Amino acid sequence: MLIKKYNHKTPRPFKNVGRWLSQESVFEMDITDGLKDQDKFASITSPDLWNGTKLFSWNAPSTKELSQERLEIQAFDYNDIQQITFEKVLELMSSLHAISFEDQTHIGSLGINLWILENVVYPKIESKIIRKYLSSKKHNEPYYFFTICVTVVDFINYCKQSTQIECEAIPPEFFSSYIKDRDISENQAKKLRDLYKRCFPFQPPIHLKGKVKKRMEEQLHPLVKKYLDHLAHLGDMQAAIKRTANFLKMFLEYLCTVYVQFQKYESHYVPLYQVCQEHLEEYRTVLLRKVKNKDFDIVHASIIYYITRAFFAYLFQKKLISKDITIGTSPIRTNKKYHYREIPTDAELSTFFNLLCIYSDQPEHFQLAFGLMLYLGLRPMEVCQLSWNDVNLETRSLIVEGKSKKSHQLPIPDEIYTLFQKVIKVSHLDGRYLFHSNPRTFKYKLYGIYKVLSLMANWNYPGGLYLFRHTFVTKLSELACPPQLLMKLARHERPETTSLYIHRSGTELTDAIDRLSYFEEEM
Repeated sequence: MLIKKYNHKTPRPFKNVGRWLSQESVFEMDITDGLKDQDKFASITSPDLWNGTKLFSWNAPSTKELSQERLEIQAFDYNDIQQITFEKVLELMSSLHAISFEDQTHIGSLGINLWILENVVYPKIESKIIRKYLSSKKHNEPYYFFTICVTVVDFINYCKQSTQIECEAIPPEFFSSYIKDRDISENQAKKLRDLYKRCFPFQPPIHLKGKVKKRMEEQLHPLVKKYLDHLAHLGDMQAAIKRTANFLKMFLEYLCTVYVQFQKYESHYVPLYQVCQEHLEEYRTVLLRKVKNKDFDIVHASIIYYITRAFFAYLFQKKLISKDITIGTSPIRTNKKYHYREIPTDAELSTFFNLLCIYSDQPEHFQLAFGLMLYLGLRPMEVCQLSWNDVNLETRSLIVEGKSKKSHQLPIPDEIYTLFQKVIKVSHLDGRYLFHSNPRTFKYKLYGIYKVLSLMANWNYPGGLYLFRHTFVTKLSELACPPQLLMKLARHERPETTSLYIHRSGTELTDAIDRLSYFEEEM
């Protein structure tokens, strides 16, 4: 059994979750802040804090049909936060799903590629040459093989629509026209060049060049670049990082245009220590004016302002500016960011985990990785960055470092405990990370195996890997889980953030409202 030594980062297990919640808040601080502010956070579980408050609203496609009456909370087992023990939290989290983790005959990743050939390629491609070509690629990693098949199938469909001819008679020039019409990437063009060589081995090579992704060429402010590197380390997608860079550049250019004190600077040289709270508040007014003039929609303005505030909060946390200028500033509120989505049933989740056991090359590791997202709500990069030093099976708890370098202690439910035991039997416990020496590589593997296995499981759910985190929060909301505990387990600072992860049907929503009230006050 793995036993972890306690250090300054590791809260000891508590018999009472009232203490656990308040103590965890201490460890949510940046480690450099120390423990001197413990009293500041200890009051979070005070009964007076929660008296008279309304619980956060549950999301659904519509709330207009619901009763407007404020309904009182019924007496559920878990409603008194001071009476919730650590054991009860474990019991609650262990009851989230009824998923079968059955032992299956292991086939491995080659079986995925054979399934793709039989179910994706052969029904749509009759050409023996192309079938043979794709079959020769089946020893590649499954997700990469899947992208090859998708590119080739789309190309064949393009040719059929354009000429109505058989695949064997595709003219060579169709390769060039496809690349031009589809505006495909260089990676896709590389796959088509390889296919062209197989189809026309005696023809001279033709120029097939795809679209190369351009890197951010504009000069960035050094602190903006530091923040973008931080987001990349957390696992943010490149598209999101690029959007953040553009929004922050927009704010810096606004400063240089509007304020005399900044007009002598280029946007990438603005002295950010001179930016104050008034600048942020006036920028908020400008964004709202643009919404009123229909230059932006409210959601776009809200995201711009949120990213700007998050950037300055990061600078203060890292002691790169002396004052947190975001304190006291109000966000641009909107109810339009929420999108209702379906979540998988327990039967569908059982199918997915059984496919992991059958087809993944490391079934114990991948079942544990996806189980951590499903049963603990871990973000993909948080899973990838877990180390053995973060896990204490004796106390049934683990430490996860979330956003802004905040550390959280989380219970380990029964199913995850069992999966940890399986991983220990097949692992060497001497590596820095639990799953892979390179967290980014493992995140790519997680994404790839999810894409192909969700196809095999006939899933059509949006959200990618974050689907499991949305499922975790939604399932918790269906149980008798107090909102303050739900927020802590989801590791959110604000109830409206948690509510975005809750997806309930209209009937379920009505039932939830009958049990819970709304928050009246902001936290």
